[in-house]
Amino acid sequence: MSRSICTLNGAIVALTLLICAPSKRAPWA
Repeated sequence: MSRSICTLNGAIVALTLLICAPSKRAPWA
């Protein structure tokens, strides 16, 4: 169960990076 949660979280992070990185520098980087 925690494995799918981690996978889902990773997918969300990757999507956020893909969406945010081109338009603006990541605020956390």
